[in-house]
Amino acid sequence: GWDPTSEIGMPLSGLRIGVARSQFERVQPEVAARVNEALDVIRKLGASVTDVQIPMLDEGFQLPIISAEAASYHARWLQESPEKYSDSVRRAILNGFGVSAVEYLDALRIRREFTDEVRVVMEQVDAIAMPTCPAVAEEIETDHQYYMAVLTSPWDHTGQPVISVPCGFGTGHLPVGISFAGRPFEEATICRIAHAYEQESGWWQQHPPL
Repeated sequence: GWDPTSEIGMPLSGLRIGVARSQFERVQPEVAARVNEALDVIRKLGASVTDVQIPMLDEGFQLPIISAEAASYHARWLQESPEKYSDSVRRAILNGFGVSAVEYLDALRIRREFTDEVRVVMEQVDAIAMPTCPAVAEEIETDHQYYMAVLTSPWDHTGQPVISVPCGFGTGHLPVGISFAGRPFEEATICRIAHAYEQESGWWQQHPPL
């Protein structure tokens, strides 16, 4: 049967990694630095690494969709037990009640266009690499904000598998991640890339002090 680990241990030579370079402008400098260092390791392992253009990554279409659908799904529980939601999550859900039908349908249209755009790019590469989050990981006491998911949420709408692995540390010795998005149903390829990088870099064996 299908096994997403079937390519683990295979070399990266011959694989093509596209880098969504425009997204590096949206992250902290230390995050960009760690991810660039990770890409150097990927090159060392034999994969070709080139920049790719995905203009619609910057469209922000996903927020109206996520907000409206979250509001619809959570409406009952939000009314019955609002105290079980953090302030930031509660605000995000409440914002969804303000999304109009026109805004929602426009976002769905843009999502289709974005998916088509990514599909064309994926004909040229085996995976797309970019920072996982725009900032170093937040401490657990932090009221987590939506912006931490701004780089990963587009992939929730394309039907693509994505994997994130640690690629170093930033301020406060808090971790930084790099993500790899693959073609639909090709989880084995991104697991292969992630595993090879993990074994070479060793970051997965290091942890922030608790």
